[in-house]
Amino acid sequence: MTGFLARRTQLALAFLSALALLALTTRPWIEATVVDTITGTIRNSVRGSTVAPLAFAGSLVALAAVIALMSSRRIGRVIASIALLAAGVMASYAVGGVALDPAAAARSHLAGQAGHADARVREATATFWVWPTMGVAVVVALLGLSTLLLGRRWQGLGAKYDAPAATKESDWDQLSAGRDPTAADADHD
Repeated sequence: MTGFLARRTQLALAFLSALALLALTTRPWIEATVVDTITGTIRNSVRGSTVAPLAFAGSLVALAAVIALMSSRRIGRVIASIALLAAGVMASYAVGGVALDPAAAARSHLAGQAGHADARVREATATFWVWPTMGVAVVVALLGLSTLLLGRRWQGLGAKYDAPAATKESDWDQLSAGRDPTAADADHD
């Protein structure tokens, strides 16, 4: 029973972490000052999904991988675990790039938002939201690794989720196919 609880707990943590990662990419990650010769100095914030689309994509891949983990068997579970691990690594990489150099991450978006090439990012700082996102992305990657190592021992879905067994062909279908349904019964007697 502990294996089942561990599986349930691990899948719940993976789902909640992927959902948290998705939610955190919608928060402002960068506060920047843009200097423009036409409009002057503007203070602007940039969302995580805008400056790090890989983190947003990683959260969507992680959600899909968790759903696949819940409903697949051994080979599918290995593939979904690798996808969850890759999603966490991909998101961590994207968030790390923003955390290490927020000015470079914001430059292309904010200069393009000004509408002309003369706008420059003077100052850019990473907000608080970058760090919880990094933590959640690492947790997603670790859960992917954990499911890759431990998921092979999990049981699959119960028999009630299997495809229905082939049913006996009805008399009407046999007549439609040009066979006599009473002749088949006579052979078995």
